[in-house]
Amino acid sequence: MIILSKEELSNLTSLRKVIGSVEKAFSIYKEENYYMPERMHVDYEGNTLLLMPCFTEGAFGVKLVSLFPENSRKGEPVIQGIMIINDPETGSPIGILEASCLTALRTGAVGAVAVKNLSEEGLKVAGVVGLGVQGFYQSLFLTEVRDVERLYIYDKDVEKIEKFQKKFSEERKVTDIVKCGNTEELVENSEVVITATSSPSPVLPDKTGLYGGKTFIGIGSYKPNMREYPEAFFRTVEAVYVDTEQATHETGDILDPLEEGWIEESQISPASDFVVGSKSPTQGKTILFKSVGMALFDLVVGNMVYKVAKEKDRGAYIEF
Repeated sequence: MIILSKEELSNLTSLRKVIGSVEKAFSIYKEENYYMPERMHVDYEGNTLLLMPCFTEGAFGVKLVSLFPENSRKGEPVIQGIMIINDPETGSPIGILEASCLTALRTGAVGAVAVKNLSEEGLKVAGVVGLGVQGFYQSLFLTEVRDVERLYIYDKDVEKIEKFQKKFSEERKVTDIVKCGNTEELVENSEVVITATSSPSPVLPDKTGLYGGKTFIGIGSYKPNMREYPEAFFRTVEAVYVDTEQATHETGDILDPLEEGWIEESQISPASDFVVGSKSPTQGKTILFKSVGMALFDLVVGNMVYKVAKEKDRGAYIEF
């Protein structure tokens, strides 16, 4: 069995290959060539344990992760855990992958696939709200699919802003990074806006006339009591895409607007529709892509990395 650490995971493959794996996962989802039980949420004292199994034709596995929101204040990753890859013929565990890096990579790629398919090819200016681990990876993957010249950033934690600027500048030296005093300034100046927070209440202003003709990538809200977007946004949005059907009952960014009548079910479509097959015209429209994540992403990306590690003889080998 191969064990892959965070460092090995991040160095084994390219961002482009991860994006390709996520696009493959969307194709599998579209074709319904998988079995993916709903993930199990266990909430306890503000923290969450997630169990995410998935089976495809050539692979199966499970991701087990904890989400401790207060870890960001302690200098620890919010998401921690492992991904187990199993032999599809015998069920034997053949790989264990560090899951915080795997999650960051696959989620960053999911956002990039949405930007690639929903935004204009000439996109030059984008904004990111929430500059934790996922805010960084969303920004990194964003610049793989669009030639972003200016990136507006915002986080209520000043220390995170400084860390983000330093780390991102080391990775992408050509992008102009602009700190915003508030999220209204960020939205006004951006063509694409990415939100990557775990906020229970909207992080964008409840202001009409602010959101027209822009593309929004909602990454942070993964529970019914979390919502990053305000009423004024939903009264403007024209189309909503979700990465999985589970999003319609897992995130407050879908549940609340439907319950309040701010959007209709007819406005919601699976993201696999724009990744596979014909694409809907999006120019000039206000669009939301909402991701809550799914085990299929983890399995396809994790299995790809496992195969690369095996080919290159990387990772620690143990007898199980």
